[in-house]
Amino acid sequence: MTSVDLNQASLDRAARAGDRPSKAPPTRLERVMEQESRQRLATSLMSRNAALFVVGILLFFLVPWPGVLYYEVLIGVFILLGFAQNALAKSRHDAGWHVYAFITLNFALLTLALLYPNPFSAQPHTPQFQFRFGNFTFYYLILVSTAFFFDPRLVIWGGISGALCWLIGLAINLAMPETVWTIDEDAFGAQNAQVLALLGNPYFIDVGIRVQEVVVFLVISGLLALVVHGSRSLIVRQVTLERRNSNLARYLPPALAERLAVQDQPFERTFETEAAILFADIVGFTRWAEAHGPVETIALLREVQGIIESAVFAHGGVLDKFIGDGVMASFGTMQDETADPAAALACCADILGRMDAWAERRQALGAATVEVSLGLHFGSVIVGDVGSERRMERAVLGDAVNVASRLETLTRRLGVRALVSDALIARVEERPATFRALGPLSLPGRTAPVPVWAL
Repeated sequence: MTSVDLNQASLDRAARAGDRPSKAPPTRLERVMEQESRQRLATSLMSRNAALFVVGILLFFLVPWPGVLYYEVLIGVFILLGFAQNALAKSRHDAGWHVYAFITLNFALLTLALLYPNPFSAQPHTPQFQFRFGNFTFYYLILVSTAFFFDPRLVIWGGISGALCWLIGLAINLAMPETVWTIDEDAFGAQNAQVLALLGNPYFIDVGIRVQEVVVFLVISGLLALVVHGSRSLIVRQVTLERRNSNLARYLPPALAERLAVQDQPFERTFETEAAILFADIVGFTRWAEAHGPVETIALLREVQGIIESAVFAHGGVLDKFIGDGVMASFGTMQDETADPAAALACCADILGRMDAWAERRQALGAATVEVSLGLHFGSVIVGDVGSERRMERAVLGDAVNVASRLETLTRRLGVRALVSDALIARVEERPATFRALGPLSLPGRTAPVPVWAL
């Protein structure tokens, strides 16, 4: 085969592989659940081994010698099996199917312990008579242990494995030539004495009771799997809600974030609305950063942005984004929310008041301070998600955003701390006395002047 043929074959294999849907990588929550399952595995195995060790000691006082040796050996095998499973789970050789194999091994070993007569007993019972002791209830101990891993598949597998092991043991006993396992229904109604004698036969197995045990075991395993599935779903839902709440709380007031956390994609629908837009920026931050170290610069930036964030949330605003050393916030950009220009104006004054208090505290400590400039406008905006499927963010777009940004930039040239458009002031019932009208001003990128008020 030539190199061209080899290359073409490689391309064909790659194309065929590309046609097959690749398995999605596990999410962070799935990885956390898997890690928790492994931790629970180690805890449950160590607890089980400790309990078996205690039982092994008690058997020395309950079972006569040498019959106790049989049970001690079986307990030792169970303990070694637990250590082996725990060691394998911690090693790099662990595979997903190993836990299923160990569940089956545990049921198989338990079946052997329950159905195989004790060879060291002074008065050994027949294999068929072992079914009379009601030992099947011990199967539920292993079944319940599978529920600790919060994986309903393990519970279902435990139910199937237990049922199969029990049925295999039953089939082996039924195949023995001396086994009696049928009852004549006519004799049952007519000759009770013969039936009682049959029930006392050590080679008799009541198949109906044995099948009933398996059916009930499978039903309970299914119900337990449903409980585990429900518990797992509840945990996932609560974690998802907390994560959404935490993410939304970075942009929204806490009360609003909690209400929107129950929605899968609260910003999916694009809509148009009227809103107040606020821009805040640190005056001379570039020169300040040039004169100070990076650690001090970042610390100051976080303090100032934290002050602005707290004021925005306190007045019911939405923190849209951090833009370098600036902040963009909006009021009235949530669905089914009416814009409150008065709250936006109060937020503007609150930010400046908080900054003044912050500056006084820093000056008292001999630290350098900075000032912020604000621009505020009211108008029509478009709200929706922008970006791609891999990276999306909520965006507020429109001319009102541009005007607010230009107003904030204009504060430096005019030597004021805040500029507010007349479009917003006109929607406030009581115009604040701290603002004065500057008249129409030309803004970069706009043809028509904008009436402006200054703080």
